[in-house]
Amino acid sequence: MYLDPFDHFVVRRLRPGCYIRYVDDLLLFGDDAGTLLEQREAIVEWLTRLRLVVHPRKTRVFRVRDGITFLGWRLFGDRTRLVRPGVVRFRRRLRWMRRQYAVGRLDPAAIRQRLHAWLGHAGWGDTWRLRRSLLGSAIFVRGAGP
Repeated sequence: MYLDPFDHFVVRRLRPGCYIRYVDDLLLFGDDAGTLLEQREAIVEWLTRLRLVVHPRKTRVFRVRDGITFLGWRLFGDRTRLVRPGVVRFRRRLRWMRRQYAVGRLDPAAIRQRLHAWLGHAGWGDTWRLRRSLLGSAIFVRGAGP
């Protein structure tokens, strides 16, 4: 609700080719880099009045064909990939779950819940091979050492 007037400002005044916002992450699409830079400046100015600061290293203008990182995904025109740090975190979490299960600190229901949550997220992209490689060898054995 707080940023609803901001959304109206962007859509009605700036009129980008496409506008996407999820919580505090947003994307503007357009054909001209100069126009996008002007729109960025207008956004920074508008948000400053609300005492909000735009992260200087996370506001960039770049080509879609080079890929866009948004909400943990790397988006391309023809495919989507999970960003590497998210995959690394899941690998670590999977190893942690195996160790916890082996010593009896984690039950199958908790493991299932965590796996389903990640699979639900990862299933939105082109991740079939990644999911297969990560989970194909994930064997949980009770009483096995770390």
